[in-house]
Amino acid sequence: MKRLFSLVLCVFVSLCSVNTFAKGNLQKGNRYLFCHMNDAGPAWTAYALSKDGIHWHDLLDGDSIFSDAVMAPIEKRSRDAFICRKHDDSGYLMVFTDMDASQASRNRMGKVETWDNYGICLLTSDDLIHWKSKGYDFRKGTSIFCNPQGESVYKDWSTINRVWAPQIMWDEDMARRPQGRLHDLLFHVEPRRGEIRPDVLQSCR
Repeated sequence: MKRLFSLVLCVFVSLCSVNTFAKGNLQKGNRYLFCHMNDAGPAWTAYALSKDGIHWHDLLDGDSIFSDAVMAPIEKRSRDAFICRKHDDSGYLMVFTDMDASQASRNRMGKVETWDNYGICLLTSDDLIHWKSKGYDFRKGTSIFCNPQGESVYKDWSTINRVWAPQIMWDEDMARRPQGRLHDLLFHVEPRRGEIRPDVLQSCR
């Protein structure tokens, strides 16, 4: 496994970073690394490699690149992963939907629908092999954001039952503000009742 990932580290270019960084693009190497959901059974996060961005092959035979039980603290399953370099090339960031779309999870968590979920995860890594994860459970409201006193897009966060498909971008303007150097996190939220269903942009450290 280490031998395989050594190859990835030598040639890594994130497809996501092509669209994410307008300034100071840090693309290197001559391969593309794609982080995707393998759904041949329970969902997990896998790597695929390509020379041209069209033809791909799975690494590790499509096996999971980390333990979902450890990295997805809310429901123990990862979906919709998005990966990119940090703005200063000091490592890598990943975000994914924390969701187990099984009947067992629905029963255990008291979901109204199987596809309901309550959070996303932000991961950091220095080498694409070892990851550290932080879960954001949206049932806790604005306390999960770096500016909990800021204006909220929702009045009642307890109505949110789906938080899907997060993505990351580097905010050059925000980096100059007193809050410090931030990445923006974009995700889709959907309430059970009452309120609108926007895509949301929040900042995270």
